[in-house]
Amino acid sequence: FKQKTAYEIRNCDWSSDVCSSDLSRGCDFLEVWGGVGRTSKAVREQGGTALVVGLAWGHDLGLARDRARLEDLLRLIKPRHLFMAFPCTAFCCWVRLNRAQGCDLEARQREGRRHLKTTLSAARLQQTLGGDVTLENPLTSLAWREPAFKSELERAPHGIQLASTSVPPV
Repeated sequence: FKQKTAYEIRNCDWSSDVCSSDLSRGCDFLEVWGGVGRTSKAVREQGGTALVVGLAWGHDLGLARDRARLEDLLRLIKPRHLFMAFPCTAFCCWVRLNRAQGCDLEARQREGRRHLKTTLSAARLQQTLGGDVTLENPLTSLAWREPAFKSELERAPHGIQLASTSVPPV
């Protein structure tokens, strides 16, 4: 699998670019909001196939167009595993402090909820396609307590794993 493939997806139709990739034996791993794609790189180093989707690769999942492309990509490549490290800024441990200081966080939280909705939608689709899902966010993230997100996770069939990053005490 060529590393450049994820980069080339940037300004074109994701589906056509992926079709031109070497995915003839399937896709093992799709990393969403993966930053520099360390996990995908590890998969490739072990001989697997992996793609990365996220801002660092030119994909803005804040845009409806790119959210739709993500779902199209899932349907097309049917990865064996979907790993989503969704943004935690709107739900980080500093939110309480910022609120106490009078900061207006409404726009940031709307954006965070949109990312949670995207995460859940992609996770549901991945499960219907028969693949596994891992959702990663800091242990202290308030996202885990968001009502819609929490209830969805409680109802979720087996296959969604939660990989909370532990934060050492200060």
